[in-house]
Amino acid sequence: MLSRSDSHGSDLVPGYESDDFNALKRLGYGDMGTVFLATLRNTGQPLAMKVMNKEVVKARHNQYRVERELEILSMLSHPFTPKLFSHFESKKNIYFVMDYCPGGDMNRLRQRQPEKRFSENAARFYAAEVCLAIEYLHKAGIIYRDLKPENVLIQEDGHIMLTDFDLSVRIEQDRDHHHHPGAPAPAPAPQPKQKKMKNLPFMCSTPLSVDVGCAARKAVDVKPSHRPTKKIFPSEMRGRKGAAAAAAAAKEIKSQSFVGTEEYVAPEMILGSGHGKPLDWWTLGIFLYEMIYGVTPFKGRNRRETFLNILSSQPAFPGDWTEASDLISKLLAKDPTKRLGCQGGAEEIKSHAFFRGVDWEAIQHVARPPWVPEPLAIDEERMEVVTVDELLKQTMPATTIQSTPATTMSWSSSKVSSSSMRKEEEEIDSRRSSSSTISYEFSDNRERDCFGEF
Repeated sequence: MLSRSDSHGSDLVPGYESDDFNALKRLGYGDMGTVFLATLRNTGQPLAMKVMNKEVVKARHNQYRVERELEILSMLSHPFTPKLFSHFESKKNIYFVMDYCPGGDMNRLRQRQPEKRFSENAARFYAAEVCLAIEYLHKAGIIYRDLKPENVLIQEDGHIMLTDFDLSVRIEQDRDHHHHPGAPAPAPAPQPKQKKMKNLPFMCSTPLSVDVGCAARKAVDVKPSHRPTKKIFPSEMRGRKGAAAAAAAAKEIKSQSFVGTEEYVAPEMILGSGHGKPLDWWTLGIFLYEMIYGVTPFKGRNRRETFLNILSSQPAFPGDWTEASDLISKLLAKDPTKRLGCQGGAEEIKSHAFFRGVDWEAIQHVARPPWVPEPLAIDEERMEVVTVDELLKQTMPATTIQSTPATTMSWSSSKVSSSSMRKEEEEIDSRRSSSSTISYEFSDNRERDCFGEF
């Protein structure tokens, strides 16, 4: 399905197979596959390995998503994006090997804060780094489309890393964009082979320009997260009274495929009016709101109410109006052409008063981020070490492909397996919470020390 010739990464290590790695534990699982903590047998280097079952990928018509993620991962080169170490495949599976982030994801880190929310200074630090990562992607001609706390990982030095690029799309780079250090060289957006596109029922003709009517008829591609989500049908909300209609298409190439996590979906996606780079700035607004207030701003009792809130409600800001409130409100403008970042890109956002004092050039070199995970200690002599394929069988014993139409097909396990996996995750969380000696929230004095330049 994949070939090494597809890769553009100069540091890609060829020639590996699954038996070259020891699998230690499962880190997570989702729509596209399972991620394991693995070590390279000859060096012991810890890595994250994403394993995708070919039968599942084919049955769910996700071949293009796999190839798209590989292409994007292969071109990334930034401190806040993953490095693709290697990729290969067997008869049954596809494997992506990437950086391992020992700090887990932002959702779990937030859950461990007092009142399950970050201080404004800590939220500023993380939002600033996410902003830089999105700026890099946009300059490289990539719309991320899947920002959420679960996809923001904490590296060993405490800085962030975006992950999960199977929902991202490439567009033509800005014509007036000049190449900048660290960005991939300008390249035209790839044109997928028509034969492959015919196998994708949830898309119409091209991943960058899908007929709105078709998007409304199909169950859209929603990325699963730890929050319960369902397939979303935009037509359920179209034309609802009181919903603010999204404005005309922004002055750039659009994507009208419908993706996202329910509480992070932008108004233009619900309305099927096409979306571009402003989509990522909307999700940054939701992300920052959740970091500061501990909840997302538009969550309703059900999907329909959530969507109605996104279309017609304004976010509530407890307490006094602050610079953070102002930034979030401008990022969450319903009209994408009026959204902060639409006209001036990341520079508009970086110059907002909320980020006053941030040294954007030096932020990645800050010695003391809000939290730095403990050094990873792997004692393979005391751990149960198995091959990746063996651990895959142990952790997903009842995985099956349901014989349902492609638009609703899901990769699911039996109730017993699902329950056992959830119990396993809860036990891991419990052990980590009880054994952790690190405070995830600093005192005021230490916080000022860490973020003095903010």
